[in-house]
Amino acid sequence: MKKTFFIILLLPLSSAFSQERNWNWIFFIDGHIASPTTFVGEFVCDEGTENEKRIKFHYVPGDISISNEDFEYINQNIHEDNRITMYIRYKEFKKRSLTTYVYSLEIRPRLFFFHYGYVIFQIDNLNKRKGTFWFRYETDYESTPRLKGTHQIFCHDRPYPMRASRKVQTKQMRRIIIPDEK
Repeated sequence: MKKTFFIILLLPLSSAFSQERNWNWIFFIDGHIASPTTFVGEFVCDEGTENEKRIKFHYVPGDISISNEDFEYINQNIHEDNRITMYIRYKEFKKRSLTTYVYSLEIRPRLFFFHYGYVIFQIDNLNKRKGTFWFRYETDYESTPRLKGTHQIFCHDRPYPMRASRKVQTKQMRRIIIPDEK
């Protein structure tokens, strides 16, 4: 009886000492929800300086997580006027090929600190051969503009996994930025 009471007492306290910080982030790449098997990501704070810090994050559809130690670093050293670069390596499987796309995105620190209900990141490859893509995000509070002709969320079926790989490529993708219309 004492052991059962002790376990019931410690069970709610164990969540208070969690080792990771989670956010409700969803990634759509070309209209598909990215899966953890095809998606690897990291944040780079203060890129190009002597204080550069790389923080790997874990992704499952709907959530990303980083360690509490890394979150404290972001909380103490990054301010609203700073930018955090997010690098994403996304693997795309086709019938007999595997292509890895490397995306570099600058995000605002407020996406970590505001208590958004969700953040949806949408990446649309405009020209895969030239390596150009369009990036936008949407929260329950704010959103960036959608480019005409890009994928709508949930509009395509999942691609089939490749059976036997014959062609393997890695492409560095460049983001295009369209100036604001006046």
